[in-house]
Amino acid sequence: MAHIMPLFFNQPEDITTHSKMMTAVQKCLTADQTYMTLAKSLVTSAFPGKVLSLFAAMIVHHIKNYSRYCLSSGLLAVRFWQQMLNSDYQHNGGSGLSGLLSWLTSGTTAPNSLLVRSSAPQFPWFTIAVLSLETQGELASGLWKNLLLELYADPQTTLEVALKKVSKELGLGQVSSSLLSIYRWGQQVVDLPADHPALPITMQMYFMLHLARVPPQPRQYECSSVINRFYQGFVNQSFLNKIKKKVTAALEHHEAVMAKESDEDEKDASHNVQVAERVKLLRAMQSWLEESRLYDSGVYLPALPPNLLPKKLMQANWEPWPEAVDVDATEEAGRRLLRVWDQYRKKASFSSTVGLSPSASPNRQGRQSNPDQRTVPRKTPTEAILKRLTTYESPQPPPPIPPMSPLHLPHIHDSTLIDQDALLYLVQRYTGLVVEHSQTVNLWCSELCALDCVYRELVPQLWSNAHTKTILTAACTPPKVGRKQPECSGHASIVMEFSEARLNEGIKVRIDQNREQHDVVLQRCQKPPPLQLCQAALISSCAGILGQEFVRGHADCQESLVAQVLEWGGKLGGLLAPHFTPYVTPKHVFLMLYSTLSPYAPSAPDHTFMLLSKFDIERWLAESSPNSSDRSELINTIAAAFMSLLPGPNPTLLMVLELYRVHLRSLLAFKFPEHYTEVLNVMLQISASTQEDCGGVSSGLWYDLMNKISVGITTFSPEMERNALNQAIKEYAQHQTILSPCMVEDTLKMLSNYFVKQRLEFGLYGLYPKYRLHTQPIATFLGLISHAYIISAFHTKYGTPQEEIVREVWSGVDSLWAGWVTPLGGRDRQSFSPWLRHLTHDIRLLLPWAPSDTSSADAMEVKSHVLAVIHAHFSALPWHHLHPSLQDTLIFTKVVEQYLPECHNFIGGVLVQINWNKVVQSAMSPTSSSTAEAQGQGQEAPSAVKLHTCLLNLLVRISMEPSVRQSSLLQTLLLEAESFSWWLVDSESFQRVVNWWVMSCDPRIVLALPDRNPVDVAIIQ
Repeated sequence: MAHIMPLFFNQPEDITTHSKMMTAVQKCLTADQTYMTLAKSLVTSAFPGKVLSLFAAMIVHHIKNYSRYCLSSGLLAVRFWQQMLNSDYQHNGGSGLSGLLSWLTSGTTAPNSLLVRSSAPQFPWFTIAVLSLETQGELASGLWKNLLLELYADPQTTLEVALKKVSKELGLGQVSSSLLSIYRWGQQVVDLPADHPALPITMQMYFMLHLARVPPQPRQYECSSVINRFYQGFVNQSFLNKIKKKVTAALEHHEAVMAKESDEDEKDASHNVQVAERVKLLRAMQSWLEESRLYDSGVYLPALPPNLLPKKLMQANWEPWPEAVDVDATEEAGRRLLRVWDQYRKKASFSSTVGLSPSASPNRQGRQSNPDQRTVPRKTPTEAILKRLTTYESPQPPPPIPPMSPLHLPHIHDSTLIDQDALLYLVQRYTGLVVEHSQTVNLWCSELCALDCVYRELVPQLWSNAHTKTILTAACTPPKVGRKQPECSGHASIVMEFSEARLNEGIKVRIDQNREQHDVVLQRCQKPPPLQLCQAALISSCAGILGQEFVRGHADCQESLVAQVLEWGGKLGGLLAPHFTPYVTPKHVFLMLYSTLSPYAPSAPDHTFMLLSKFDIERWLAESSPNSSDRSELINTIAAAFMSLLPGPNPTLLMVLELYRVHLRSLLAFKFPEHYTEVLNVMLQISASTQEDCGGVSSGLWYDLMNKISVGITTFSPEMERNALNQAIKEYAQHQTILSPCMVEDTLKMLSNYFVKQRLEFGLYGLYPKYRLHTQPIATFLGLISHAYIISAFHTKYGTPQEEIVREVWSGVDSLWAGWVTPLGGRDRQSFSPWLRHLTHDIRLLLPWAPSDTSSADAMEVKSHVLAVIHAHFSALPWHHLHPSLQDTLIFTKVVEQYLPECHNFIGGVLVQINWNKVVQSAMSPTSSSTAEAQGQGQEAPSAVKLHTCLLNLLVRISMEPSVRQSSLLQTLLLEAESFSWWLVDSESFQRVVNWWVMSCDPRIVLALPDRNPVDVAIIQ
């Protein structure tokens, strides 16, 4: 069995369903239950017996040595034996004497329990698993929770009465108090030996129930304990004392173990720590039984002494605690079983070696007695297996192959093969048969699909629920119990209402018809194809073989093949295009064939794609080694194809355009950067002539170029975010080496001249309308060139004065972006094209964008280092001469209300220098008819109201700026402002300013503290 069982680890059902094997397993499990052992068991317990111990040792051997059976872990072996033992229990558990004993003892334990008795100390680990499952069921049913609540709600009731009431409310049937999990865990604690490794875990599970508290109720903030109600009475109190004694005995045992191990120097330190932690846990358990504070209603667990382990009390964790698991003892039990198994195997091996079988003993004794006799050499396993196979009957030969009927081919005259028209007619005729049959099969498939769809719609309608009402008559049958028989009052009429499932006969007929039609079509599809179709398929395959043999790879056939495909197309194109091999042709023929395809792309995109896909540009470049002029001619051909196909985008051309894009990318990468400038000019021409993009092909060309010059550094894509794009541009500029400084400078000058020229010729509203589809990739490419030019300029002109380098770099970058961002006017007007000069004769300055594009413009942002220089120079101006208008004040307010810290400091320094008293008096004086009219009606001018509102907002906000608060002019301004007409400010504006000030100021300024700032006092006043 030890050698057979591992063969079925992956398929245990092969064993569990085999009755003879299960019978053998059952006999092994019950081999120790002889009459002698049963008689001895009445006096002393000798469980487990020798055979059962060996059986357990065999299982442990399988699990520990899983690698011998090509398993990654012992989990599969554990599952196999678990399923095996479960199957054995189900196979034999309910029959014979064991079934009778199980029925007789079923009342001694919980209903549906796997334990025959309340505790099972001989099976401690199995008992832990069973009690854990049954305890979780007790908790999930609400029995434990409701029992605690009932005991807490009625202090006078007994445990039995409360349990009976709770079980009745929950519909659990009658449950005895002796079957509660707390008593069963406690009984297991009492019955286990003090030195057993399963005792600490069992004690943990017991204390999870022993320390349980009443669940909190509404308007109740303290959790009480009613555990003392479980130990009322002499019997229960004696039971609790036994538990205390067992905990004390376990503590003394582990303390003795810890003292013994502390005296041994060679003992592992980690093991000593585990033993110490286990002793600490047992001491805490002993204290839990004695400490009365744990059962008080107002106990605060974190405040308990450390020796009580308050963290464990707060966890309420049903998982085994690491301190309670004695890993060493558990592993030692497994090693003990392995030693038993090894001893048994050695003994069995010795017996098989020394012992002699009856049939072979005379000869074997003779051979052993004669040492000079030559021993028979042992055979290899392969030879032994082959010799064993020869003892069986020879297998039957394979069945004969039925003879195939010859295919009757049509007779073709030799003249037909010579006449081109006749041959093409013959081929087209048979290809037409293939196409016709394929269309027929496609029609059958569509018909099957339609029938299945109808069937799926009809099936849900086959049965329906119909509300039915019927009356049943029940006869009066008096009971046959008692002397006096009651009289019957007659038959009883019972009204029955129910939903009846009724068959829809019409739908059933339609379903039957549908399935009949389905079978007819299916049989039609399964019929063998007609002879003409087989002949046509053979001729079509022969045509393909002929093309592969006489066309593929022959340079003289490629031109006519392309002409035939483009002229005839259709079915003929599908047959000829796969045999097109342009790489075998000379260079001039290759270029000529490539250039002839693009004009046919709009009318025949499929055939153009098939032929174009045969042009392996990378292979042609590597094998043919074309010169620079040939490559340039190919680039011009691709450019012409793009400019002819992109202006009128057609989704069917997307595959063709993508192939051209791949070919252009291959040409760009070959001997880069030889064709870099040429490809860049091509992309500028394509971008200028393309107003509608087809699948992002034209924009993708720019990203192909950028990814080529930044290969190995970064990758660009249209989906990149702004921050990632800026970071990629910086990395490229700092690490790029593929473009020399001279090439970077030439690229910058070429792009500058090109875009400025485009702006002067077509730029009535700038370049954005013309390059609207390509603005993002062009801007990214210009950013790459700008950053690369700046870095290369500083590296190549090392030692040149810094101001000269900055002036030169700024001039180059400014010219690169001038066509996009610089307004045109003045002398630039002389370079305008005539039509543009005529349209703009009355416009002084020509902006680089259309008025409708202003909403799409990016947010302007000035860097802090630029603002610092500007503010430093502007601050030196005589701002006390400034007399701001209402519009200026509104602009001040708009700036201050935004989060611009640098600008706030500058605005604050300017505002404290202005003579606001004069400004306010000017606003209050009647300088206009509207102001005079408003004052004549007893109202102030609207400008004065707005001025005071803005001024209040400005003064409060700049008073919170740290740099402005240090100025003495601010306090002077605030004192002068006390005399302003603040009564003009409406309540809503005043409340908005106050809310901002309350959220921004320090709350301590309302207190009269010695270090309070006078600015805060002035603001409050």
